[in-house]
Amino acid sequence: MKKLITTIIILSTLSLTAFAAFSDLSDSHPNYNAIIHLQETGVINGYPDGTFKPYKYVNRAEFLKIILEGSNIPLDITTAPPFTDIELNVWYSLPLNKAFHEGWINGYPDKTFKPERNINKVEAIKIVGEVQKWLLEEELTTMPFHDTPLGTWYTPYISYAKNHNYLEETGVSYFPDSKMTRGAISEVIYRTMIDTAEETPEETTEETTEETTEETTEETTEETSEETTEETTEEINFDPVSFNTIAATYFDDIELTEAIPNTFYKNEVYTITGEISSGDETEATVFFYNDSNQNQHTFSNYTENGQFEIPVFFSETGNFTFGIIPGSSGSSKARTISILPSLPDNSSSSVSSKNIENID
Repeated sequence: MKKLITTIIILSTLSLTAFAAFSDLSDSHPNYNAIIHLQETGVINGYPDGTFKPYKYVNRAEFLKIILEGSNIPLDITTAPPFTDIELNVWYSLPLNKAFHEGWINGYPDKTFKPERNINKVEAIKIVGEVQKWLLEEELTTMPFHDTPLGTWYTPYISYAKNHNYLEETGVSYFPDSKMTRGAISEVIYRTMIDTAEETPEETTEETTEETTEETTEETTEETSEETTEETTEEINFDPVSFNTIAATYFDDIELTEAIPNTFYKNEVYTITGEISSGDETEATVFFYNDSNQNQHTFSNYTENGQFEIPVFFSETGNFTFGIIPGSSGSSKARTISILPSLPDNSSSSVSSKNIENID
């Protein structure tokens, strides 16, 4: 399958940070390899101040322009779509015209496009799938994640992306209504590009096929038992905290939307929402670090009218000191949290997700 995305210029109006580490991106960031690889190959840009802002959300107009212009798709449609909230000749007019003409987007039932609304994960994945012309399964029989039920408009796209390893989520939950960030977009782009580059040529000799099959069988027989043993015997080698919740008003100058648990799971993305209750900071930061190695993880995002929504990804297990602060630096009350290896198999019933309209 040919894929249309070959180069993606993220926020191309910004100055390029030339082949240098971004000041707000550490090598422990889950999207580090993707972002650096795409930067080094000239695919993505940073900001003039040397940052990348991996947790900054991308709105629907920006995302559409990124995907279409970066895919070298001819923007040859001048007829404007019938959206009531779009002015003529805005900076994203041509990508919007093309996407609507091709049927890649439909808009909302009220005939609006909502260009300034931050795009969520399933909206973004659907657009990528439409542009790349993914061959989706006609009838799915298995949910890709516990919160992507069969029968929803977005689940076939999520299933395809998961089966092709385009997603960084490897747990049982996807959180489809979460917003798409610059880091997450980079990860998807990087993985689709790598997948294209690694496609196996169709013409192979019978001899190679036979030898490969034999070798694969032998290697699989020997290695599978070892790998399976390692994976299935992953144990908790630390003393987790007793499950409890952290009150919504526990952290100074922060009021969370609701109490949050003190126990999380590896390879899951959690969205921390709330508002800054005091001060005029324009961003909020979640941080946690392991007391044994002091390796600190930070996740920041900008606020809108004091409110924030921060996706947090837990990439390792253990006990951590956890806090939330207004701004990007400062002190905070802290609680000990535990990150466990994986969600229990029967946890699907406890995962909730907002209803998502059929929009793109």
